[in-house]
Amino acid sequence: MYAQEITPEEQAYAELITDHSSEVAEALLQLTSLMSDPQIGNDEWTIDMAVQLVTIQLLYAEVLEIDPPSSMSDIHYKYVQAMWHFDNATNLIAQGIDQLDADLLDQANLEIVSAIELLEEATGLVEARLTETATTSDVEEEEEEEGCFIATAAYGTDTAKELDVLREFRDEVLLSNVLGADFVSFYYRNSPPIADFISDNEFLRTVTREVLVDPVVGILSVSHSLWAD
Repeated sequence: MYAQEITPEEQAYAELITDHSSEVAEALLQLTSLMSDPQIGNDEWTIDMAVQLVTIQLLYAEVLEIDPPSSMSDIHYKYVQAMWHFDNATNLIAQGIDQLDADLLDQANLEIVSAIELLEEATGLVEARLTETATTSDVEEEEEEEGCFIATAAYGTDTAKELDVLREFRDEVLLSNVLGADFVSFYYRNSPPIADFISDNEFLRTVTREVLVDPVVGILSVSHSLWAD
């Protein structure tokens, strides 16, 4: 496709961040549950807290090792910032429990709120990137199949055999290289208004067909063996 499709590196990064954020969410859920019912002095509660704090710290260390694709470096920076706030929160929680300091725990909660906002924004941007790519591809595929453009308007139908020659040349030659794909993209963006104008005028349809489209189709048909697979 001539759309800017998501690269394998971007796909791999998106999957990695999705899995990582799920682990963060699980650890945060456990941590929030433990903090909602503090049992300072209870060894079991203290151990459970320590496990979740260490888990978040390890997840922060993991995300620092991720090398994102350049197209998603801004997203990754935001994600790292989120994890930095989570890491700060774990340190404040540990100190707050050790010193029985409620102010430190309140500061930790503020850090967690900031972290969640950044995390949601980062993961939302990743999802938007994937959705945008899929939507763009779907739209272009729809345009490609409909073919409501100048040649179709000239022939008055999208089933003319001449159109099959043009479609084959598009698929076999133009879409196989960057310059050709750029031309196709430009054509699909700009030709519909022209096609609409031509389709409403029999004289213009005839002139376009006989002067422009038919000669091109003729050349492509004669040279078919040179460019077709």
